[in-house]
Formats: sequence, structure tokens, C-alpha cells
Amino acid sequence: MIASDGGHIDQAIALLDHGANVNKTKVFPGGNVASPLISTLSCGAHDILRLFLTRGAIPSTDDVLYCFGICLNACKGEHRSLSRDGAIKMFVTFLHLGKPDSDVVRDKFNVHSHDPSYRDPTITNITKHYLQGRPFCCFVCEALTAKERDKLLMCPCRTVAYCSRECQVKHWREHKVQCTGPLNERGESEAMVKKRSKTGKGAAAGGADVGVAEAAGAVAEAAGAVATGKNGKKGKKGKKSRGKKK
Repeated sequence: MIASDGGHIDQAIALLDHGANVNKTKVFPGGNVASPLISTLSCGAHDILRLFLTRGAIPSTDDVLYCFGICLNACKGEHRSLSRDGAIKMFVTFLHLGKPDSDVVRDKFNVHSHDPSYRDPTITNITKHYLQGRPFCCFVCEALTAKERDKLLMCPCRTVAYCSRECQVKHWREHKVQCTGPLNERGESEAMVKKRSKTGKGAAAGGADVGVAEAAGAVAEAAGAVATGKNGKKGKKGKKSRGKKK
């Protein structure tokens, strides 16, 4: 907690490497609970917040409540060292990596949303997406919008989104194992079919949508093998049909 308060990430890493408990809390005489995550939020140490979350920190109910409070205060310009942009980054990282319980997030969001002065459109939008199980930031860099457009590029499986093709490529090797984007018999996702119907281009051109190029190719290859028959040879019926045509 002291390392995070001072912004000393090297010390925080050394402590964690030597067995420090990233989920250790301290209860003060008045009943207030302090945790490593609360320390990073209060001092605006985004890099240390990310460190703690990637090293096993589990957001508690108090952490979620405090995260809403500190980020909304910063958005109003009432935080001593955290700007609105910094608060949004902290909030996104907290939800994206921390994955707190949805019921807790909903409850604590409602606590703050009763006061109109504490509402922020960006915080509200991110929270709604999170509660609906929808991607709200680029999985790789946590950007809220794609480059040169307002919305993120959504993977057909609807579980992850990206801000650019570069971020999608970085994550594809890991994500392709879990990607459940629906593909038709031609190896096309729903997004690919829609794009092809709009542009009039073939399946290959429609495959520019995020996250399915490799999977679509594999399914298309399998479909081709089935069409040519067993062992890759054309059936007798196919040969006769071709002969009659000639």
C-alpha cells in the first residue's frame, strides 16, 4: 500500500515477487477498510493498479464502491491528482482486468447514480456495457473507440472487441482457441455475410471483419473436402453429370 501511495512500481513488483499478499486489507479503528487497490485508486497510480490486477488482486465490494466514488469525483474535477481522462482509464482497467461481480457493480452504480451531480456519461456507458456482458474497450490496449471511427471493431463471437486490426492480430493466437463466432457452411460469420450482402463482394473480401479469417478458412477447407467426396475424389454421379454436359 505504501509503495502504491508513493507510485513506486519497482518496489511493488519486488514485494510481490517476495510473497506480498496483493489482497491483504487493513481495517482502521473507525471501520474503514484499506486495500492495495484502494491505494492505487486514491493516488491515481494506473500502472500499479494494472500490476496488482494482473498479479491476482480480487476487487472487493468496498473496492468497487470506492472505484465509482473516486472516478466520479475525478470526472467532476474534485480529485487532487487524477484528471477525468485518468479516471476513465482507471475505471476501464478496474472493470476489464478486475472483473468484479456484476451484482456488486450494479448495486454500487445505483448508489452513486441517485445523485445527478455524480453522473458521468462515459462511466455510465461503460458500466451498462459491462452489466450486459458486452465488450466496452479494446481487449489489448483498452481504448474505448476504434481508430478513425466511433465504435470498436467487434469480433463475431461478441465477447471481445478491438480498436484496430493490429490489436486483433496480437490477440488472435490466444483468442482463436476460445472464439465461438458462429460460421455457416461456407465458413462465413454473420458479420461477413452482412458485409458481403452490402458490398456485393465475395466471401474472401467479406473476411476483413475482425477475428475470423483463420477459422473461416479452416471451415471452408473442410466444406470443400466434403463436397469432393471420400478421399478427395469426385463421385460417379459427378463424373456422369460432367460427361453429359460435355
